[in-house]
Amino acid sequence: MLFPEIYNLKNFLTDHPNYHPASQDYISYWREQKKRCIEGFWAEDYPKDGEVAYRYMPGYLYFYGNLSTIKVVDAETKSTVISRPRVDDVEWIFFTVFLVCRGFSGFEKDEEFTCIIEPERRDPNKTFVEPWEYLKRTHSKPLGRALFNNQALNLLWLSSRGIGKTYSVGAGIITAEILFDGAKVYNEKTINNPASITIFVGAYKGDKSTNLLVAMDDAIANLPGSYGDGDSRTVSPFYKELTGVNKPGNIRQHIYKVKENGDWVSKGTKSKIVHEVITVANPQSPAAYRATLAIIEEIGLLEANLDEVLGATNPVLKVGNQKFGSLIGIGTGGNIEKAQQLEPIFRNPKEYNFFSMYDIFENTGDIGLFIPVHYMFREYKDKNGNTKWDIVNEVIKNTRKKLKYKALEQERMNYPVVPSEIFMNNKGSIFPLIEINEQLKWVIANEKKIQKFTSVGDLVYTEEGLKFNTDENAIPINKFPLEKGADLTGSIVIYEHPPEYIPENLYKIVYDPVRDENIDKMDQGISLAAIYVYKAINTYQDMKDSLVASYVGRLRNTDQIHEIALKLALYYNAKIMVEMDLPGFYKYCLQRKRLNLLAKTPVVMINKFNANAKFRYSYGVMMKGNSALKIQAEQYLADWLLKEQELVRDEEGNVVKVVKNINRIYDKALLEELRIYNRTGNFDRVSSLLLLMIWIQETFQEVINVNGEEQEDRFSVFFAKYFK
Repeated sequence: MLFPEIYNLKNFLTDHPNYHPASQDYISYWREQKKRCIEGFWAEDYPKDGEVAYRYMPGYLYFYGNLSTIKVVDAETKSTVISRPRVDDVEWIFFTVFLVCRGFSGFEKDEEFTCIIEPERRDPNKTFVEPWEYLKRTHSKPLGRALFNNQALNLLWLSSRGIGKTYSVGAGIITAEILFDGAKVYNEKTINNPASITIFVGAYKGDKSTNLLVAMDDAIANLPGSYGDGDSRTVSPFYKELTGVNKPGNIRQHIYKVKENGDWVSKGTKSKIVHEVITVANPQSPAAYRATLAIIEEIGLLEANLDEVLGATNPVLKVGNQKFGSLIGIGTGGNIEKAQQLEPIFRNPKEYNFFSMYDIFENTGDIGLFIPVHYMFREYKDKNGNTKWDIVNEVIKNTRKKLKYKALEQERMNYPVVPSEIFMNNKGSIFPLIEINEQLKWVIANEKKIQKFTSVGDLVYTEEGLKFNTDENAIPINKFPLEKGADLTGSIVIYEHPPEYIPENLYKIVYDPVRDENIDKMDQGISLAAIYVYKAINTYQDMKDSLVASYVGRLRNTDQIHEIALKLALYYNAKIMVEMDLPGFYKYCLQRKRLNLLAKTPVVMINKFNANAKFRYSYGVMMKGNSALKIQAEQYLADWLLKEQELVRDEEGNVVKVVKNINRIYDKALLEELRIYNRTGNFDRVSSLLLLMIWIQETFQEVINVNGEEQEDRFSVFFAKYFK
């Protein structure tokens, strides 16, 4: 549960009286309403035991619940009607988080607590509390208006379908921001000299962002406080007429003309809403205007480079070093195709100056705002808008129980229960996303156990031959995508060392190399070398048909990486299948008279999918230009991941667990690559495994004879000890 239970919702909602516009009651009432919309509202929210408690309602939430309107479908007539939106727990969550993003730092009359982030700016007599945590509390008395002494934050909001983001953002945030001029305090200055603000609204496709502005128009057109009918009708005191249309490339602006002394004079705040499509060719479109608020709808579908978009947007949300504006990136389950560029922000929000909260769903650390499918079920909420968790959990469980394979994958993507499910989305993926996701969660949960049978370090030449040196300071690259400023060095990771006697072909090595470029000039989108050691199917009940070692990284000279590949080949008595699109490794082996360590080109497989293949090489595989081979390799990999290796039975002989190849992958970053893999992105680890799949098929799944009596079953010992 992201937000505490609301006990007295009725205390936060009001029915507006029909005062005459010329009356003092009308003026006083609507001034008070405006103040609440700007500064927020305190109301009694006594818990069930009757203890006195007051809760703060953010100003924009007060506006949304009491003054805004949305279009809904009448359950009986099935026709569209104008209605006041519901204020359920999900609305409390979003609008409260947005208040934090505006720079919330505490309450005016709070003498005990402060939420100012920078320690040097805090009152030493007050206790610091994180803004998000503090806003969820109730208090013994009203504490006045909210203060905004923190810098504004951006917000990445990912959630299930059906949560109501379009209305909350369009009929709520955008509408309130434009009507109240972005004001955070209600005083003579904001009344008499309202600010002229700019709001940017964009998406990868025009209709996505247009929906937000349509919701805004509906809300403005139906504001309460109007009086009379026809020509004598007086509009709402909050009404603002906006010029322009919602079509992308246009500007909506609060400007109108009146006749003064015979001349037409422009009036209005001149506040504007800029509406643009964000494209690959124009990632800097949000940077054209200095904005108080920027909104990107369906950010998970954005084709443009997200780093460029953010880089262009952040400066226009600042004055000097003071960040005053916020960007809201909205992502919906099933529409996170660009997870490769979106997930690093979601998983490391503070690094990108985004709102962060602790991941209460999977305990992975700080994340952006994630609202699971539970909050979608409006029919399963109590009178105060609180989700009935017992019922909802059962509904979700029963729904998923009826689905299999791709249908279940789609259900999890579109209606995620935990954050990792929303990133399962991979349009057209043939990889088993559910199993990948489950194994990824298992690896994260059992990280310390896995470390107990994992060796990390380097192979060094000695007088006695190659020796593996464990390095406690070595840090393998275990995240994908790479974080900003990540160390690219990498390290050798071994799950199983070779036995003393190593039969021929027991191990295979695949190598996806990189170009020899200056590492200092590269950004975090660069390729990494990916080397994997595979243990073939064998007659001994040890690790088999599985990955037993790897190196992933990038060094200043590619020769250094080539040498790691050779060392692993010698250590495991294995040959190396290399991707030959880059011939550097072949030349390296030629110079060092190590061509004997290279695997021959899988001619049979290549000819099978490219009958006109012309072989300009005898070793490795050239994947570029052979899309049919790559597509087939992807299918082989999908099948290989689900291949059953072991049936775990209980004392009565019943199968209690099926161990598949994917259950023996402990490489977290590889699993993350598999989860969001596509044919256009940079997926070095997967590329290496595609080579392996071609090689395995070429050898027709030959079984290597291993003398079990001479081998130590290292893996099984560890598995039994740590994963029983």
